[in-house]
Amino acid sequence: LSILALAIAGLLLAAAPAGAVVAQVPGPDIGYQPLNGQGPSAPSQSDAITNLEYHGGPVMPSMKQYAIFWAPSGYSFPAGYKTAATQFLKDVAADSPHPTNVYSVGSQFTDSAGDRAAYKATYGGSFDDAGAYPTSGCPLYTGLVGAAFTKCLTNAQLGAKVDSVVSAHGLPRGLTTEYFLFLPDSVGSCFLSDGASCFDKQFCAYHSFTGTGGETLYANESFTPRDPTHCGTGEYPNGTGNGPIDDQVSSLSHEANESITDPLLNAWWNNTGGTENGDQCRNTTNDYGFPLGGTAGTFYNQVINTHHYFLQQEWSNFSSACEQRYALTGSASGPSKGKKGKPVTFTATGVDGDGGHITNAKWKFGDGKTAKGLSVTHTYKHAGTFKPTASVMNSTKLGVAANPGKIKIKSN
Repeated sequence: LSILALAIAGLLLAAAPAGAVVAQVPGPDIGYQPLNGQGPSAPSQSDAITNLEYHGGPVMPSMKQYAIFWAPSGYSFPAGYKTAATQFLKDVAADSPHPTNVYSVGSQFTDSAGDRAAYKATYGGSFDDAGAYPTSGCPLYTGLVGAAFTKCLTNAQLGAKVDSVVSAHGLPRGLTTEYFLFLPDSVGSCFLSDGASCFDKQFCAYHSFTGTGGETLYANESFTPRDPTHCGTGEYPNGTGNGPIDDQVSSLSHEANESITDPLLNAWWNNTGGTENGDQCRNTTNDYGFPLGGTAGTFYNQVINTHHYFLQQEWSNFSSACEQRYALTGSASGPSKGKKGKPVTFTATGVDGDGGHITNAKWKFGDGKTAKGLSVTHTYKHAGTFKPTASVMNSTKLGVAANPGKIKIKSN
């Protein structure tokens, strides 16, 4: 493996700042952050956290997501866990590129090449890897909860596994792909062989890359449901019979969004504390924002591809606050009736609360015809009742649906 760059979604207990801090260690620079509830809490985000600064590196213009479940003989994941994890990745891809969930918040950030940290996700597939674990690269240890880990893998060992899976299957590398490496409950992980910074002692998850054959981005998704107090959310809209998966996908969302805006640890982060966009909203007075529904224990704050999730918010530079989704709204208007062969006019408007501007609207008129424009004219050739819709677009290439209502076309 060549030089690694890590940005950690977990955190060192002794850290004075509440967010991740870029630290010099043997090998790569590491960004670290306390586990949930560990170390001092962050003051109110409105008066203590400043915006992210740009440091010249690239962002991810798109993200093709792959899952790798590494469990040799004798190790396993809970029933339903792998299915639920991959369903989340599929849901994130299905809702791309709409401003309806937390993945859209980072799309306001661009890099020096003109690329945007776009919410442009696809799902590439998953791999069950039963290859034997190497000899533990770090000392076996006991985390904050649960039994002692029976295996301990270093970041170098995890990166080597990702690299081998990518090579074996001829998978893509570079700044448009990320691999999420899942480990079973009994497997611990540490940054280095000294065992000084480890899962469920100092971090919950992290994102990194290898340089073998080009940057290969990946995230260490150690089994966060082991410790719901320090790494979980406390809310289970998907129940507790599948891992429970809600603790895992919250850390996955955190790492994915940090990767999109800072894949090589040299793009968007805060000079004051070294915090990336996810870190800015970790250990704040309100990490998750307000729920959209559910009851205590099953609250959800995201609806992604019709499924419910409870995910940490992400940082918006424009509002200087944590947000659950990009602040884009749209509306459309048009007549409720018309005549066959006579043109009718439809109009769309929108509001971009995160500093972009409305650029266009894509129309479907309900009769198989389409058009583009904030104001469009259409002629229906047949009588009937139609349901036109619009997708109002903004400068970040996000789109929000708008419905002007049904129109009844008469024959004369």
